[in-house]
Amino acid sequence: MLETTANSIKYYLKEKNGDHFQLENMEEENFLIAIVCDGVSKQPCDWMASEMACNQFVDSFRKNGKLDLSQRVIQSVQEVNRRLLSVEGDCGGLSTTFSILVVNHKTNDGVMCNLGDSRIYECTPNELKQLTRDDSIKGTRVVQSELGRRTLQVSSLTNALGKSHIEIRIEPIRLNEESIYVLATDGFYDARKGSFQRDMMELAGSTEWKKKFSELFTRYEISARDDMTAVGIRI
Repeated sequence: MLETTANSIKYYLKEKNGDHFQLENMEEENFLIAIVCDGVSKQPCDWMASEMACNQFVDSFRKNGKLDLSQRVIQSVQEVNRRLLSVEGDCGGLSTTFSILVVNHKTNDGVMCNLGDSRIYECTPNELKQLTRDDSIKGTRVVQSELGRRTLQVSSLTNALGKSHIEIRIEPIRLNEESIYVLATDGFYDARKGSFQRDMMELAGSTEWKKKFSELFTRYEISARDDMTAVGIRI
């Protein structure tokens, strides 16, 4: 039996939440689909990009049921990307990160896929392990404000949905009973960098992990600099 929890909070300076998540229980096939997307704010309609990616993937995954699991995910991601590329008008050129787990309820194994700098983590009381690779280039940018010059860390995505050429990497995964798996946008894992590793290990060791998960969002919201979204899964 898989337990899940999730939350998404809009950054207070933004009009709309550019993040989106989806938890889909396909009971007829014993699959749990967990998706987290972060619409690229430098591109138009970030909120639409993330929501479309989640909804379109689930629709495509259901339609591609005759394929084996890995090919099914690849085909569905490709269809999502074509759908985003087809958007015209004011929202043309939209883009989003995409992190997904598809897990069988009965066997607790499945596959994961990641495009962009949202992440999938495995958390235990003793270790935090990042299971995915960031598709981004890190750098710095100097900005001038009323308080003076500041140097900000910035990143540019090298792989994301909505690009004409994407790299789709499928990795097998088997969930462990001792672990919690967290899919998170950068707004969540960067909100409290100094304590994030400790917080995730404490989450994995908590007897009331869903309550702890909710409390983390409340605490992180104070220092957040972007929309925050995360999904938690455990056996």
